[in-house]
Parts: sequence; C-alpha cells; structure tokens
Amino acid sequence: MGDDFQSGLRRASLPLAAVPVIGLCIFLGWSGVLAVLAALLATLAVFRLARGRIGGLTGDVLGCAVEISELAVLLACNLRLPV
Repeated sequence: MGDDFQSGLRRASLPLAAVPVIGLCIFLGWSGVLAVLAALLATLAVFRLARGRIGGLTGDVLGCAVEISELAVLLACNLRLPV
C-alpha cells in the first residue's frame, strides 16, 4: 500500500486534495490554519521517522500518519487563540 501511494501520487491531484483543506481554513479561521500546519508537521515527522527506521513507507505507516495527524488537528483546534 505504501509503494502504491508513492508511485501513484501525482501533482495533478494536489489541487483536488487541497479543496477540503482550504475549506477547513476558511471555516475555522486561524485555528484551521494552525490545524492544517499541525497535521502537515505531524505527517512529515511520521514519514521521516519511518524512512529512518524501516527505510520507507508501508500501509501501517500511512495508517499511523492518519491517526497522528488527526490527533494533531484535534489538539490544534482545541487551543484557545485570541481573536
């Protein structure tokens, strides 16, 4: 699954994937921007750790990245930012 993910990722699919992210940012304001950045950083950290430890991505690593980024989004949305 990880190999399929890496080989099937195309730049043309990025704008379509960005639509829900932009919607989240608009709906949640600065909390949404912070949530997106937290998810991005968490996902990149999981991928970097996996590449260092096991040499690449697997389906389990992708599942872990989903759960960790979801947690990062929930924590970021829970922050009380001054408006």
